Amino acid sequence: MEVFIAAAGGTWFAIFALIVLIGGIVSAEFDSFFGGTFTLIVGLLGADFIFGYPIVASIMANPLIAILAIALYSLIGSAYTGFWKWPDYIRSNSDLIDAKFNEWLRKDKQNHSFDEFLESDEYRPFGASKNKERLSAWVMMWPFSMFWELSRKPAIWVFNTSYEMLGSTFESVGKSTAKKMHEKSK
Repeated sequence: MEVFIAAAGGTWFAIFALIVLIGGIVSAEFDSFFGGTFTLIVGLLGADFIFGYPIVASIMANPLIAILAIALYSLIGSAYTGFWKWPDYIRSNSDLIDAKFNEWLRKDKQNHSFDEFLESDEYRPFGASKNKERLSAWVMMWPFSMFWELSRKPAIWVFNTSYEMLGSTFESVGKSTAKKMHEKSK
């Protein structure tokens, strides 16, 4: 009987952990600071009060270690955001940034440098000050975001590489078959 109860508890914990993981990934993907905060609080409180992990008691008993853990977590999240997510976001918007730059040049009718554009109001929507919630969500939700990035990007690469290889193979086979059919009909 104890084995059944332990297995059922493990199953419920696995379901709970999966729900928290999905909530964290969705919050990170939609850049939601509120969703991320909610997910982390529900995850920690659920693990404590539902499944008996002494999270709140550990924080109360060791506040200095909790503060250091939060600082380390935030430092890792800041590095992840600054070196991976934020540059990736800017790269993904490079066409829009270039379009804004060209529009700015046409509108101003002067020969400005790109550095001047980066300081202008036209670039402001892509600046860090206009993306505080997005950046905060990425810093806070870095484990979920990193898990999602590392699990889907290799799969996307494999799919795209396979698609290209198969496409070129099918193209070669089609051309070869067409050539053979053409030579046969002569």
